[in-house]
Amino acid sequence: MTFNEIEVKIFDFDEKENKISITKGFDAIQINLPINNPIILLGEISKNDIKKYLGKCEYRFRKGVGYKGEFYRLKLKEIKDNKVIFYKFKKENKRLKVDKNNLLILDSKELKYIYPLVLSPEITDQGLQWSKNYIIFPYKYGKKQPVLEEEFKKEAPNLFNYLSSHKSEIMEQSKYNKRIQNVKEFYGVIRVGYYSYSKHFIAIRDNTKFTSCIVSWIETEWEEKKNPIFDNHVSYVSLDTKREAEYLLKKLREPKLKKLVSVLFDNRSIGSRLPFKIPKYKVKK
Repeated sequence: MTFNEIEVKIFDFDEKENKISITKGFDAIQINLPINNPIILLGEISKNDIKKYLGKCEYRFRKGVGYKGEFYRLKLKEIKDNKVIFYKFKKENKRLKVDKNNLLILDSKELKYIYPLVLSPEITDQGLQWSKNYIIFPYKYGKKQPVLEEEFKKEAPNLFNYLSSHKSEIMEQSKYNKRIQNVKEFYGVIRVGYYSYSKHFIAIRDNTKFTSCIVSWIETEWEEKKNPIFDNHVSYVSLDTKREAEYLLKKLREPKLKKLVSVLFDNRSIGSRLPFKIPKYKVKK
């Protein structure tokens, strides 16, 4: 049978055949998803709830951008005499940390290519708790491809020279990544499209726990409101209005739907392809 286009198999466990130590005849459901085929014991969640919530999500969530954080991530130190000074980051034991001995000095005009970066732990039930990280994002608003090299050199020479000094390390992120998105400039990042830009987003964590919140444009420390850029441990969807964002957030926060997430996904990796019956928002006339 199918629940709104998702195949579901309902069966009784046979202890001998399935080689698992639970009571014979215990009802269970196997759900065939694009990512896995989880088996749910009906003692964990009711059949009616599965039927109610399982189905096609009409919103397509995307993963955040892929980038080398030790070169692209920044933290503001100070703005002084038309110069903007950022701390760079360094990798220690596979974690990124602010490197207070390593500075990047930019002209204020180069801030057009610095965007607020949203990280997974900042997405909370209370809303976005932004920790003031930034990302070098050499794209013009609404564009899928990065700004051309000659224009980047002219508009942001310090940024261009900095990334150029790490060209070989940046390009190690994979020729495959460049090929699938057809990015010619070495400083382009992956997973950028029309969906990367909007006034409002719903963002969810992809690990630890299923938490979602609304993210709108963020005011930077130089008092400019800018489109957020999401880290690759965040799944997000861009939305047309705040009202639509509130509608989708309410759906994602329903307790029984969140319970389904806990039985469908490993909390170390919550997929962006959500198998829940969430129709598109309809504007009330």
